[in-house]
Amino acid sequence: MGNGDGFPVALGVIRDVEAPTYDDCVTAQIEEVKAAKKYHNFAELLETNDIWEVK
Repeated sequence: MGNGDGFPVALGVIRDVEAPTYDDCVTAQIEEVKAAKKYHNFAELLETNDIWEVK
């Protein structure tokens, strides 16, 4: 795609915006959910009454 003299034509605008990255947002969400849990690993889960048996 060009303008007739062999040079490409810009089709958009590049912006420099200060914002959190996707990875930072996902990591923050994971930490938030972990903090709200009653247990943090399998051993702690087994020590609670929050288990069930499938028959």
